[in-house]
Amino acid sequence: MSVSERLEIARSLHDGIAQELLGLTYRLQNILGHEEITPALKAEMRQMQSRIDAAIASIRNEIFALREGIELSLAERIESLIATIEGGPEIIFSANLDYNYPELDEVLSNVAQELIRNAVVHAGASRIDIALTTSDNYLHLSISDDGNGGIHDRDGHFGLALCHEQIETLGGAIDIDTSSGTSIWIRIPLASSL
Repeated sequence: MSVSERLEIARSLHDGIAQELLGLTYRLQNILGHEEITPALKAEMRQMQSRIDAAIASIRNEIFALREGIELSLAERIESLIATIEGGPEIIFSANLDYNYPELDEVLSNVAQELIRNAVVHAGASRIDIALTTSDNYLHLSISDDGNGGIHDRDGHFGLALCHEQIETLGGAIDIDTSSGTSIWIRIPLASSL
């Protein structure tokens, strides 16, 4: 099996069934908080929660096994993601990187994946521009689309909030402008990653 096939299967597992199961766990936790649920039903629901958690762990193990031995740069990860998008908007990607911080690649790859997926699925865009650069000891990632704008956190959806949290953990910032389509700028100080 080729590297790209392994990555596509891993990505499908992560973005598909793993996310669905994670959503179920959030819903079960919410329902368990209701006072009108009987103790017997709560016990059964907790058992279901444990089974879902075990399934998520199993899927994660499969994802890790598929990705074992594959070390892609951030630019390669984004290119690989773009290659899997079929029938969507035109995607223009440019990368001009001068850095060696592989510990950032996983986090930024996850953030980029979430933001690109949002642009493809929700924005109704015909074009998405993605630029990855370094300057003045900062890593910059920008994602702009010509879609309907209005990116925001939605009830029951945590993707954008998780992106903010991951970037802030690295000492970075996200700026969003929705006045014409959606433009997102991420800036991470490279010195904080030493």
